[in-house]
Amino acid sequence: MAIFGPDYLTKGTFILQILALSCIPWVLEAIFLAVARAKDWLPAIMGIQWVNLGLVLVFGLIWVPEMGGAGMALAWLLAHTVSVVVIVTGSVLTFGAGRALNTAIVLVGEILQVFAGLFRHAIGARSVHTAIDWRDMPSDGQLTGPVEYHEQLDVALSKLRVTPHLADLTDIFPEANKLPQGGDGHARRLIPDAVSDGSALIENTGTWSLHFADAVDAIAQIHAVTARTQSPSATWMQNWITDPLAQLGQIKRVRDSSRVASALVLLETHMRDFWSRQELDLGLTHCRLSPASLVFDPVDGKSPSRLRKIIGWSAMRADGPAGFDICQLALTLRMRVRAQDLGPIVHDLLGGGGWSENERRCFASDRVPDKWLNEQTLMREMIILAWVNHLAQDMASNPAMTSDRFWRRINLDWPLSQAKRYVMTK
Repeated sequence: MAIFGPDYLTKGTFILQILALSCIPWVLEAIFLAVARAKDWLPAIMGIQWVNLGLVLVFGLIWVPEMGGAGMALAWLLAHTVSVVVIVTGSVLTFGAGRALNTAIVLVGEILQVFAGLFRHAIGARSVHTAIDWRDMPSDGQLTGPVEYHEQLDVALSKLRVTPHLADLTDIFPEANKLPQGGDGHARRLIPDAVSDGSALIENTGTWSLHFADAVDAIAQIHAVTARTQSPSATWMQNWITDPLAQLGQIKRVRDSSRVASALVLLETHMRDFWSRQELDLGLTHCRLSPASLVFDPVDGKSPSRLRKIIGWSAMRADGPAGFDICQLALTLRMRVRAQDLGPIVHDLLGGGGWSENERRCFASDRVPDKWLNEQTLMREMIILAWVNHLAQDMASNPAMTSDRFWRRINLDWPLSQAKRYVMTK
């Protein structure tokens, strides 16, 4: 800055420091304006811009005669700070404190992911997303389970391929005899000319919901053919509720351990009470259904791609409730579409949010009662069940997650606080 003269060199440093500080509220304001433009919130866009203009001009005229350029820099910082305060206040008044805070958590998570991406190669950072991504997570063939488990998986998949009522779905199951050597990742590579997974459809087409309708119907048909109506047994409660919550409770904490433990106990009591009073259709369940579990024909841009395979059956169970797999797919699809972690999505849905019309059309199936989509109580109970089991399986497959405090805060503690509030209202 010396080329502009000694006065500019000495006084310009302070101006640049103020302008650099103003970038913090300016970035938050810019993100809000981008969202507002996408949602066509014209009054909000005009209001924020007029607030900025008015404050910059008023305080600039007051401070510039006394402070020079530094006065205009301070006016710029004040204007953007006030704009952020207005945005936050308006969000709380419009959406409520819970959803506004949830949005702030999502924003912080996205910012941290940007930094993680910048320094990934330097520090070996791991993605903070909990979406089941075959590129980031170990494939089934890399699991260290006993050989007997893979043999049982082979037998189960072989039975599915010869089940008469599933004859029209035979081709969507991976070849069982490939799994012990290469897992589903290997099975994926054996499918020529196929889209690597359903995530590509989300990224490459705006009509992604059309592509997943066949997958929803197929997984619903598999469950319907194998399901029996019954009351949950003590073993079912142990496997689907007590054990997963115990897995979450094993995370070692420096602080808040007693508070989290009491919340988990409260949640377990509520879940056991709710599900024990239900008559459930329990049948074959994938348990890890996500966009990465679905392999499609290549996208031609003219019609929805045909489902080629459903892979990733290593967590398969025979006693899952109707709608569980589809709820898992709904959650993981929303994670992909919104590029969010699981925790904020669960927090939003438990706090009053719901499925969009696009999601309802995608996940509705004639083979599965749509109560879990439309009845608010059942929808939230199914979301809690899916969330708890999802996190427990993530922790079992990747123990390093337990030491990631950010992952724990975002995906366990944050939605757990909302789940506790939901349970206490019941």
